[in-house]
Amino acid sequence: ATEQWFISVDRELPGVGKSLRDLALEQIKNVKWIPAWGQKRIEGMLESRPDWCISRQRSWGLPIPAFVNSDGKTLMTRESVLAVAGHIAKNGSDSWFTDSPRRILGEDFELPAGFVFDDLKREENIFDVWFESGCSWHSVAKQAGWPLPVDLYLEGSDQHRGWFQLSLLPALGSMGKAPFKSVLTHGFTIDEKGMKQSKSLGNYVNAQEEIAKYGSDILRLWVASVNVQGDVRCSDELIGRSQDAYRKIRNTLRFLFGNIDDFDPNEKRIAYDDMFEIDKWAMQQLQKLIAGVTEAYESFVFHKVFSLIYNFCTVEMSSIYMDVLKDRLYCESSDSLARRSAQTAMQRILDCLVRMLAPVLVHTAEEAWAAMKFKSQTVESVHLADMPKVDGSVDWQSNEQKWQKIMGLRDEVLKVLEALRQEQKIGSNQEAYVTVYCEDEELAGILDKFGLDQFAALCIVSEVKLEKRAVRTSVTAEKSGYQKCQRCWNYWPSVGTDSEHPDLCVRCIKVISGTSCN
Repeated sequence: ATEQWFISVDRELPGVGKSLRDLALEQIKNVKWIPAWGQKRIEGMLESRPDWCISRQRSWGLPIPAFVNSDGKTLMTRESVLAVAGHIAKNGSDSWFTDSPRRILGEDFELPAGFVFDDLKREENIFDVWFESGCSWHSVAKQAGWPLPVDLYLEGSDQHRGWFQLSLLPALGSMGKAPFKSVLTHGFTIDEKGMKQSKSLGNYVNAQEEIAKYGSDILRLWVASVNVQGDVRCSDELIGRSQDAYRKIRNTLRFLFGNIDDFDPNEKRIAYDDMFEIDKWAMQQLQKLIAGVTEAYESFVFHKVFSLIYNFCTVEMSSIYMDVLKDRLYCESSDSLARRSAQTAMQRILDCLVRMLAPVLVHTAEEAWAAMKFKSQTVESVHLADMPKVDGSVDWQSNEQKWQKIMGLRDEVLKVLEALRQEQKIGSNQEAYVTVYCEDEELAGILDKFGLDQFAALCIVSEVKLEKRAVRTSVTAEKSGYQKCQRCWNYWPSVGTDSEHPDLCVRCIKVISGTSCN
């Protein structure tokens, strides 16, 4: 049998009172494992692992820094190891195999009793490569003066037995703690048939070709959108599908940009308490998004970052908020409270959204940041800006139940309006007159406080009437009997009451005459 070098995992460490195995099992509880099952996986492997054989019989590699005399005694002390390290650092690892022990250790090196230079031979075994890679935290981070432990180790699911575990053991032996704060395990990319992608099989996707075809932000968006905790199917078709999601996110940014061009937040910003209710809702949804995205980023759950931002852009923004705003943005006077309230919310949303997108859509976010006239932080690049933090003055949590009721009622109104469109009784929501029969006193109170005009705007209908103390809560709608304003397209009773402007509503008359700023 060949003699080998081992690191004992059950021998008590001097000055510690625990074995390397016990210390490892204790320390892994202080590490954040992503996903959480990674802790159980490495725990089971540590409980059953044998001593670590760190020697290999190879012609070339990183030498084990030991010397042996003719009596079979080994010289490997702290001083000798440091001397060898200094020599190799200066002359390269090949010098171990070409230089004499005297030259490696140095003429002035004081040998322990029982050893003389002329009777020393170099150890011929080299280190297991896992011992080398397991010390990368030291050679990379500690040597550079970076703080330890490092933030994250990232590798495939096969590395609980390899790099993760064999980085942990040397770190525990040398500094008594794990070398990492978090460990993230990802799956492998597989093709359409479920086969692992590899160069040898030729079934892999070439990243450079995908970037040339779609752009790097599309590729990055696809990577961020998939759950990497398991194996991921990867193909040109799947990556290409991310273009649609990218377009929707980019279009949200374009809408926000296009409607705040004349807005200087330093002069025109509206205080949160003075904003329209739907603008407060948008600000509240933004805080909820920031909280969720921050947690997802800190947990390295990038597919959740993608889904939160994508849903915010397509649902809260595109399907609700931006649709509702069009009447105010396009029809109110340019300096009105109604318009400035909306712009205050949009400017804040844009600033925060660009910063949240920056780690994924790096080029798009940089382009957007450069185009922003007013920024929350005076830095040249978005990648130098801090991530947004939840605004404690905007209480989104206590208002959630109220908004659930309002949005739930809105959904019921939209169902009724869709039926009217299917019956061709109306062409658009603005033609409708809606009546809400409310049995729920709490909902009736919420609507009263919210304002029927604002609820009509939320549903994009011309008028809403509330009937309280009904037998049950229900919604009816019919075509409005009023005339259509040719400027804002709303059907309001004031249309036709002004002989000078018979086809306009009172609001639009005031706007075009310059008498309205509210």
